[in-house]
Amino acid sequence: MFREYIYIPLGGSKAGQYKTIRNLAIVFLFTGIWHGAGWTFLIWGVWHGLFVILERLFLAKFLKSIPAIFSLVYTLFVVLIGWVFFRAPDLQTATNFIRQMFDLTNWSQWDIYMTRESLIFATIACLLAFPWWYRLIEFFSKAGFRWVNIYGYQIYQFMLLAILALSTMFMVGSTQNAFIYFQF
Repeated sequence: MFREYIYIPLGGSKAGQYKTIRNLAIVFLFTGIWHGAGWTFLIWGVWHGLFVILERLFLAKFLKSIPAIFSLVYTLFVVLIGWVFFRAPDLQTATNFIRQMFDLTNWSQWDIYMTRESLIFATIACLLAFPWWYRLIEFFSKAGFRWVNIYGYQIYQFMLLAILALSTMFMVGSTQNAFIYFQF
């Protein structure tokens, strides 16, 4: 929607690097405003727009030159900080939450967020997220385990679906807030 109604009419990426950056900044500014009439949504849009622009300028080349794990950590960092602004009711709450996220002196605060079940799901999800599963399947296939070659990928896909289903059941069964778009 934003691409068709804002980005392309502004010239998209066809009018040079300066105008492309300007167009991206405008699109992400409007994206933030579209999600809500508050400073937190505006900052959320500008935050993501800033990183899209930085990646377009130089960051994408750098991220391709470093090991993939660091690119994943970078993406996780940018998205999680953005989600804090998106979900927080005001700037004070967002900044306090971000401050607590990086406060490594107070570990007792994590008891609120990391229950035993969520820690297990997060650990399994992290283990399943990396491509070493494919390498493991290939290794056992080459070692002569024919069943791994036949069923290995299906088992991996089943594990991904199982962790998705378990995580969804865990979230539905918890007393968390309703889906955020119900507020609009």
